[in-house]
Amino acid sequence: MNTDRIIIISNPVPATNESSLLSLQKFVNVISGVYEKEIILISGNIPEDRFSNDHVRVIPLTRKRYANKIRSVLSFFWFQMKAGLAALRYIKKNDKVFFWIGDGMMLPFSVARMRRAEIFYYIYGNPGKIICKGTSEKNTAKRIAGFANHADWVCAENGSVFNEWGSTITNQRRKTVHLYTEPQPISECRDRIVGMLCRISEGKYVMESIRAFETISETFPEWRLEIVGSGTLFHECEQYIEQNGLTDRVKLYGWMDSQKKWEVMRRWKYLLFPTDTEGLPNTLLESMSLGIPPICSPVSSLTELVRDQATGFYIHENSVEGIASALGMALSRTEDYDRFCERNVQMIEQEYTFQKAVESARQELAYGN
Repeated sequence: MNTDRIIIISNPVPATNESSLLSLQKFVNVISGVYEKEIILISGNIPEDRFSNDHVRVIPLTRKRYANKIRSVLSFFWFQMKAGLAALRYIKKNDKVFFWIGDGMMLPFSVARMRRAEIFYYIYGNPGKIICKGTSEKNTAKRIAGFANHADWVCAENGSVFNEWGSTITNQRRKTVHLYTEPQPISECRDRIVGMLCRISEGKYVMESIRAFETISETFPEWRLEIVGSGTLFHECEQYIEQNGLTDRVKLYGWMDSQKKWEVMRRWKYLLFPTDTEGLPNTLLESMSLGIPPICSPVSSLTELVRDQATGFYIHENSVEGIASALGMALSRTEDYDRFCERNVQMIEQEYTFQKAVESARQELAYGN
């Protein structure tokens, strides 16, 4: 596809979150598959060896994080200056500029508009829907909506994601470009384990999931819960597990590298995924590629990925009781398990391979669409 230069801009990658880096890497791979041009990637804390494609040029920036609030704020503004200067250096008129999880890239966005580049701004789940005590998520949602409304195109991985935002995003120039998952060997022998792979923070209901698992332990004493991830509520969950004698039944791993993650996931029988809002979660695609049926909240794209009691199970209320009810239903339906697994694998193979992602992106990003 002929066009001017391609630039991808993304928030700094958290040092402890392998999932964010993996999603960015997949997005770069898809865009690289669409355009026969050099791609310039502007982000923070990016290990250059993760982008081995000859067409990708990484502009390495560093964003340091501090426990001290003043130092953290100063670090944020310093990073903005560096990212803004990089944008000034590389963005030219008519370049295509993709903002992938770019709600923290204010100066680069302003530069892209000033340079009259063609801006594609990606949205994901609406953080304004996360039920939490603070206001930061609401502020993030307003910032994302502002960027989306001032972009040339607002993009999402699934059409249902636009519905998550309602009338707050008025930009009707929309495109959908989704990611993919790599094919993985499917384990024929799985343990009685329910797994979670997510940030351990508000809106993900990890503590409620632990308590729900505790609730059903007498009915399903042979089952265990494994949690991969980290976040602001990690130590609170860790403390609850220890204080309530659940260390033999509930295991917290923290984040882990990709190879170790796949080794752990292959043992799981179900993926537990309660959430307030989502885009198109990489976690769900990966687990379904292994044939693991999801137990998830029916929000956004999850309602299209997962069919209740056909390929997985819905959590109708993100509470201890609601999660326990969905777990109980799933763990009781042993006669349907193999059929659920087969349907999940088939859907991923038909719709969410790298080749399918690139073909879909080519159609969406072609002029005139």
